[in-house]
Amino acid sequence: FWLIKSEPADYSIAALRVEGRTVWDGVRNPTARKHLRAMQVGDQCLFYHSSCKQIGVVGLATVCRAHYADPADQAWAVVDVEYQDTYRQIISLDALKQHRDGALAGMALFKMSRLSVQPVS
Repeated sequence: FWLIKSEPADYSIAALRVEGRTVWDGVRNPTARKHLRAMQVGDQCLFYHSSCKQIGVVGLATVCRAHYADPADQAWAVVDVEYQDTYRQIISLDALKQHRDGALAGMALFKMSRLSVQPVS
């Protein structure tokens, strides 16, 4: 699994639902780029809304095309993701934090909160 973050004002789970599939681009962090390059077709992605009123996991997407060079800048990578589901209820950051000492202890979200693409084990 992966966690991909987006501000809903920029790109939301609702937009992905309408489009069905999109290029996950605009990533300009070396660590996030490394994670994009590790993604494989079929990998599941938790879709996370950030910088908004209700922060948290809002749905699920799947990698449908493995990494390739970002057309806007060949030094960076993109993947294609397709819509899978919108959750009826957001899994809030507060709810996730309740498990940070247990099942989610290694979750990057708690250590590198600004990272837009991160692994979830």
